[in-house]
Amino acid sequence: MTVAQTSIRANEIATRKLLGADNKSIILQGLLESIVMIFITSILGFAIALLLRPYFENVLNSQIHLETYLSVQYIVIGLSSLILIGIIAGIIPALMTSKFQPIEILKGRYKRKLKSIYSKIFTSFQYTVSIVLIIVGFFILLQFNFLIKNNIGVDKNRTLIISQPCSASQKAALKNEIMKIPDVEAASFTAGNPIDGGNNNTEEINGESVGFQIFTVDSSFYQIFDIDITPTGMHQLGGVIMNEQSMNILNVDTTNYIAKFGNNEYPVTGVAKDFHFRPLTKPIGPAFIQPMTDDRYPWSLLVKISPNADLFETAKQIKETHTKFIGHSLQEIKFIDETINQWYEKESRLSQLITIFSVFSIVITVMGIFAMALYQVEQRKKEIAIRKINGATVIQVLNILNYDSVKYVTLAFIIGAPISYYIVNRWLENFAYRISITPIVFLVALLIVLSLTLISVSIMTWQAANANPVKSLSSE
Repeated sequence: MTVAQTSIRANEIATRKLLGADNKSIILQGLLESIVMIFITSILGFAIALLLRPYFENVLNSQIHLETYLSVQYIVIGLSSLILIGIIAGIIPALMTSKFQPIEILKGRYKRKLKSIYSKIFTSFQYTVSIVLIIVGFFILLQFNFLIKNNIGVDKNRTLIISQPCSASQKAALKNEIMKIPDVEAASFTAGNPIDGGNNNTEEINGESVGFQIFTVDSSFYQIFDIDITPTGMHQLGGVIMNEQSMNILNVDTTNYIAKFGNNEYPVTGVAKDFHFRPLTKPIGPAFIQPMTDDRYPWSLLVKISPNADLFETAKQIKETHTKFIGHSLQEIKFIDETINQWYEKESRLSQLITIFSVFSIVITVMGIFAMALYQVEQRKKEIAIRKINGATVIQVLNILNYDSVKYVTLAFIIGAPISYYIVNRWLENFAYRISITPIVFLVALLIVLSLTLISVSIMTWQAANANPVKSLSSE
C-alpha cells in the first residue's frame, strides 16, 4: 500500500527536492511516517486484543495474562519491535522516492519507472498466503465434521452416560425405575463401553505384546449400540464375543478358541463386526465383549432416549429418578456427543484458529488488492483516457485493469495449491480415518480469492473508468 502511494505523492517529493530537501531527509520522513502509523495501529490492535481476549482464551483453552507483559523488559522489546516493523515497512518506498530527480518526476518518467517488481512480489505473496490458509482451513473443517458426524454405531445426541450409577445389588431395581420414564427407550449397565473405554488386557502374540479392550455389558447394550454379531443372539454368560480385528490378530477359528483374561478362561461364542471404540485418530483395535454378571459393579449406565422426546426434560427426569433412588445427586451425567466432542477438542480449536487467521489474511489481501488497484489506476490514467477516446467502454476498461489481478491470483494459486496439498496431507496422516483431498476445495478457494479480487479492483477502478478522459490527459 505504501509503494502504491508513492506514485500519488511524486509531485510532493519533487517540490520538496526543488526546495532543497536532500535524499536523507526524504528517507527519514518516509520512515518516520511509517513508524508513526505502526504505533497508531498498534494501539488500536492492543485495544481490540483486550476486547477479544475472552474469545481467544476460550479457543485456546488457556488464560492470557496481558498484564504479565507490562514490565520494563517487555515494553522495551515491544517498542523496539514496532520501530523495526516501521522501518521494514517504510524503507523500500522511502528509498524509491528518494532516488529520482525532480525533473524525472515532473516529466512523468517516475511513474513509468515505478512499475516495480516489489509490488508484484508482495501482492502475489499475500494471495498465496490467503489461498493456502483458505484451503487448509476448509480441509480441517471438513475433517472435523467427518470426525464428529461419523457413525460409530450409537445415536450420539440421544444417549446419556451416567458414571458410577449404583452398586451391583441395585442394578436391577434402578434399571426398572429408569425404564418407567415415558421417553426412555433402553438402559444398559456396562463396565467399560466403546465411549468410556474398557478394561485393557495384554497378551503376547508372536513375541509382541498386544492390548485388547474388554467391554463388560448387559444384554440391553445391543439395543443402544448397533453392533453386528455372527451368529446372532450369542450374548450369553460364560462366553465372550471378539471383534474381527481380534480374530485377524489372533489368527484363530472362533468355534474352538478359548480367550484367557488373567486366570479366567472364556469360550468365544461369536464375532462382532469391527466397531469404533476410540477416537478416529487411531485404527480399530482388538476387543472382546463379555456379559455382565449380577455381582459385577457397573462403571456406567447408558440410557437411550426416544427420537421425539424433549431431550433435556427427559434427562432431568432421569437425573431426578436416580437421585431419589440413590439418595444423593449424580456425580456425572452427559450425552455421548459431549464426550466425542472432547475427543476432538484439539481439532476443534485448530479449526477455529485457522478460520480466524484465514479471515485476517483475506482482509490484508483485500487491502493489498485495493492498493494495487490504486497503483494501477495512477500508472495508467493516460492509457485509460486514450482508450476511452478511441471508443472503449467502461466494461472493457475494467477488464483490462482486472487482467493483471487475475494473473497474480493464478500465479499464487499455482504456487499455493501444492503447498496446501502437502500441509493438508501431512496433517491428515495423524488420522486413521480421514477425508479425501478433493480438487473441489482448491477450486472453491480459488473462486473466493478471485471473486474478492475482481470485486475490489472493479470498485477501485470504476471511478477512473468513468472519469472525463480530457481531464486525465490534461493533468498528464
